[in-house]
Amino acid sequence: MSDYLDRTVPAIVAETSSTPVFDIDGPLVRRFDVASQVSAPVTKGQVVGAVIVTQGARRVGRIPVVAAAAVPAPGAWEAFTIWTTRLWRGMFGGPSAARSVAAPTAP
Repeated sequence: MSDYLDRTVPAIVAETSSTPVFDIDGPLVRRFDVASQVSAPVTKGQVVGAVIVTQGARRVGRIPVVAAAAVPAPGAWEAFTIWTTRLWRGMFGGPSAARSVAAPTAP
């Protein structure tokens, strides 16, 4: 999250999907196109990206990825402490925001 130092937004695939494909057209490839930074507030169900499924050069499907939980905007005091921590980290090195974490996927 761009508004926090150490907070991330859990995300899930919004729906299931099925599309008939032919094996002779090649393997299916999944690509996750999810925003690396999201600004608070985030509402549960807000779209934060998509799973793109391709087979060769053809796009077979696009499934939305949504926030699994709501994340409120930081309050005034919290925003001030985040700003001062970012200033400190900017002078002496260190991350200015939480890193994205990918959950393990099923084979």
